[in-house]
Amino acid sequence: MKNMKKIIIIIAIFIVIIVVALFILLQYAKHSETDPSKEIFEVGHETTGEVNRTYTKLTLTNDYFRVKEIIDRYYSNIATMNGKGEEIIEYEVEGEEYEAGEMNLQAYKEQEQAQAQKALYAMLGNEYIQEFQITQDNLKQKLSQEMSEEILLKNIYILENSLSVSSYYIYGEKLQQGKITEFLMLISIDSKNETFAIYLEDYMKAHNLDSYQENQNVDIKIESIEDKSYNKTTYKSIADNQVAKEYYDSYKKMLNYDTNLLYEKLDKEYQMKKFENKENFNNYIATNKKALQNRNITQYNKINRGNYIQYICLDQTGRMIAFNANSLTEYSIILDTYTIDLPEFTTQYIAATEEDKVLMNIQKVFEAMNDGDYRYVYNKLDETFKSNNLKTQAEFEEYAKQNFFTQNKVVAENPKKQGSLYLYDITISDATGEDANTKKKNFVMQLKEGTDFVMSFGI
Repeated sequence: MKNMKKIIIIIAIFIVIIVVALFILLQYAKHSETDPSKEIFEVGHETTGEVNRTYTKLTLTNDYFRVKEIIDRYYSNIATMNGKGEEIIEYEVEGEEYEAGEMNLQAYKEQEQAQAQKALYAMLGNEYIQEFQITQDNLKQKLSQEMSEEILLKNIYILENSLSVSSYYIYGEKLQQGKITEFLMLISIDSKNETFAIYLEDYMKAHNLDSYQENQNVDIKIESIEDKSYNKTTYKSIADNQVAKEYYDSYKKMLNYDTNLLYEKLDKEYQMKKFENKENFNNYIATNKKALQNRNITQYNKINRGNYIQYICLDQTGRMIAFNANSLTEYSIILDTYTIDLPEFTTQYIAATEEDKVLMNIQKVFEAMNDGDYRYVYNKLDETFKSNNLKTQAEFEEYAKQNFFTQNKVVAENPKKQGSLYLYDITISDATGEDANTKKKNFVMQLKEGTDFVMSFGI
């Protein structure tokens, strides 16, 4: 009987512990949904009780996505107003009439265009509408040249207008019909009313807001923003995978439309070590652009490096790109993980046996080969080997294209050691599966200081 009582007491205590644990988890979940401190960097704008009327760089992840979503809505409505919206194109079939109840395609278009025009008018700030005498009738004419297929946000600065209203100075690029143009925009957000107002570049120029300096004092007083239905904006929690995808998407936009900006965004140590100069970078992009454009992020890893956050993005081919970030507009890019060593690689390399170090280096070599980075591989060749066989990088590149695959899959076997040299039999196959043949090479490698090495292979 005593044992039964003990069992009952133990079960009761166990149930209480479970209930308490569940309550704590539920409270944590609720807190995580609303607490900006749970996100990467700082994610939501919070006032301190004092209004800061100076420009400061935006580092808040949630604010970045909130502003970007407003800009996307703005340009989407312009496209619809001008008959270029996805909703209209989707239903348009040549030679057929679209029926929506009693409505044909033309009527449907007109309804969508009118709705978009109404939304755009509501998005503009009242001060802007009054000063530039904007009406719903002349709005379409004014915004007809504001079309954009893609946008890239380059810099965002924030200033506080009041305890509940903050304004965001946005400097970015937009693409339309293959042409890149820069744009300026000011967006004010009322966190209390969950509303926003847009001020375009002509307003900014009229009020000397088209140029800025960090910590510059700005006299814009907006106490609140009217709710006009179409200008609502809400706080949304941002997950790390969304942040990683945003970095990768921005990289793809630069790759497609602005390679000059992409070059500027490269980590400086990496930029010098991989390319040395802009001409080498341009040649790399010209050679590899099509392959790079076809890659998409499949996985990511987030690492806190202390003074910055690093996102490592893996694509479907197994290649990695790293983003060293202070914010979503302030970051540098590393296009591969073999040119400069990540801390994790160095740690693993130091702890590895010499045979494993050789295998890790062989993997690096073929990552570079698959990336079309013949310069990296050529620089790793032993000087005597180069003098006797491949005197220039151009000679090596020609040899590599004839004797290796565009995408190589490698198996290393039969390790041998001769003095300070390691020898491996390498079997190489086509990673794409298009060529069933295999190639065999004898690789010779010598380990150097740190993670450095030199190599040669059978010609």
